[in-house]
Amino acid sequence: MFKRLNIKLKISLILAFLFLCIFHPTLSFSKENLPPLSPFLREIAIKAQKDINSGRLKDAEKSLLPFVKGQNAHPVFCFLIANTYYLEKKLPLALTFYKKTIKLAPGYLPAIENAAAVSFELKRYIKAANYYLNAWQISKKQKNPDKKLLYNCAIAYYQAHKYRKAISILKKLFNISNNPSKPSISLYVVCSINLKDYKSCLKKLTQFINKYPYKAYLWLYAGQILLLKKDYKNAAIYLEIAYTLDNASPKKWKELSNIYAYCNAPIKAAKCYLRAVPNKLSKSDLKTLINYFLQIHNYKIAISYIKEAIKLSQDPSLYILLGKLAFEHGQFNQAKNSLKKALILINKKDFKNKITTDKINETWMLLGVSAFETQDFNLAQKAFLHLVHIKRYKQQAKGYLAFISLLKDKTQNNKRITINGKKKDYNPTNRT
Repeated sequence: MFKRLNIKLKISLILAFLFLCIFHPTLSFSKENLPPLSPFLREIAIKAQKDINSGRLKDAEKSLLPFVKGQNAHPVFCFLIANTYYLEKKLPLALTFYKKTIKLAPGYLPAIENAAAVSFELKRYIKAANYYLNAWQISKKQKNPDKKLLYNCAIAYYQAHKYRKAISILKKLFNISNNPSKPSISLYVVCSINLKDYKSCLKKLTQFINKYPYKAYLWLYAGQILLLKKDYKNAAIYLEIAYTLDNASPKKWKELSNIYAYCNAPIKAAKCYLRAVPNKLSKSDLKTLINYFLQIHNYKIAISYIKEAIKLSQDPSLYILLGKLAFEHGQFNQAKNSLKKALILINKKDFKNKITTDKINETWMLLGVSAFETQDFNLAQKAFLHLVHIKRYKQQAKGYLAFISLLKDKTQNNKRITINGKKKDYNPTNRT
C-alpha cells in the first residue's frame, strides 16, 4: 500500500562554523608578551594605530615601514603593518608580517591567531590548523583559556578534509567543556558522517543525550545517523523525540510519518501525520490517512475519511474503494450504489484514461456480485455481460449469467395470473 521509502536525507546539522569570527584578526596591539617600546616608538605605534582605526591605511603603512625591516624590526610594528595589509586585502603580505611578528615574539597570541585567520582565508587550512593549535598551547596556560581556538582548529582540519584530526581536536574540546556548544557537536557529527564512522558517532551522541536529554538537536543528530545506518525503526523513535522537544514543522512530521509507514507501524504513522495536518484536511491528506487506517484495519475511521474525501472530489477511485470495503463487509446495497456511481463517473470526460482497464473490469465484477446478492438481477446481468469476453472474469461471468437466467425462468414459471377473476398458475402452453 505504501511506496518504497524515498528519503532524500538532508542532514540538518546547522554547522554555524562562524567563519566571520575566524576571519576577524585582532587589529590593535597589546603589551602582553611583547618587548617594551621606548616613549618615542610608543608614540609612533599609537599614531599608526589611530591611522588604522580611521582608515588612513597609507599613512599608517608609511609611518610603520622604517620599523619592520632589518635590525630595526620590532614585533609591535610588524604586527601593525600586517593589520594594515590585511585591511588593504593584501593577504600574502599580511601573513608574511604576522609570521615575522611571531618570530620576534613567539608568545604573542594575537599574531598567532591572526596568522591562523589569514591562512584560513587563503585556504591554507593545514597551516591555519597548526597556528590555531599553537595558539591554544599558549592560551591554555592562561587563567581563562580560549576554547574557541580548538574549535577553529577543528574547522580548519575539516576544510582540509582531515576529518580524523578534526575529531581528535573536538574530543579534546569536549573533555575540557562542561557544556559543549551546538556548533562543535555539529562539526563532530559531520566529520563522522564523512568518515562513515556511525558507530562511534552514535556512542558519543548517546553520552551527550544522557547528560543533556532536553536538547532536541542531539536526538535529531542521533536519528539522522540511524537513518544513515538504515536502522529506520530506531531512527523514527529518536526523531519523534527531537520533533516533540523542538515543536517541529508539519513537513518534518509528515517525513516521520513516511518513515513509520515504511517500518510497518501505521498507528505511529497516522499519529505523526495527524500532528502535521490542520483540522481542515485536503484530499491528499485524506487519502494518506485512509491508507494508514486501512492498514490498522480500522475500517470505520477509514470509511469516514473516504466520505470526507468524496465531499471534496467526486473521484471514481474513492467510490471504488468505498464500494470494495462495503463489499468485503457484506454490505452489498452500499457496495452496489458506490460501485455504480464509480462507473458513471469513469465514463465522464474528466476521468477517462485515469482508471486502468483492469480496475474498471474488477469494478464491474464487484458490482455484478453485489447486484446479484441484492437480487437486482437486471443490473447484475448488465454487469456480467461486460465481462463475458474478459479472460480473467469470463468463467465467473458466464456462470452467474446462466444462474440468473435459471432464476428468471423459475420466477416466470411461478408467476400467477388472474383470468376471469380467478388466480391461476401461469402456464405458457395454456392460451385459454
